[in-house]
Amino acid sequence: MTVCLIAAGVALALGAAAGWLARGDTVAVLRQQLHQAREAEAIATDRLVHAWKEGATIAPRPLEEIPPPQPLPAELQAELAQWEDSEHRIALEQRMRAGMQKGLSTTAILLDLDNLHP
Repeated sequence: MTVCLIAAGVALALGAAAGWLARGDTVAVLRQQLHQAREAEAIATDRLVHAWKEGATIAPRPLEEIPPPQPLPAELQAELAQWEDSEHRIALEQRMRAGMQKGLSTTAILLDLDNLHP
């Protein structure tokens, strides 16, 4: 029992010493990277301030065009045509498109809508 405790204590001491030595190398590398990052930040800030003083402006990113939604299958369009209320039609179309994105078949979407309106 005492031999196990002594062995555990020695292993703990050796592990702590190895960790302490490895920590020194890690801290040195991290300090070097921090110094390089601060230098790069200072250079970028100087360039930005200089360009700003000269009156340079940054153009906005071009807007990405959103492709129009694919038309619904004929069965779903026929179901939508039954409703006159535009708000209700929009809500139903969103529900149908969500079902299509989930991979549901047209029949499954129509059954879901029938369960929605008993």
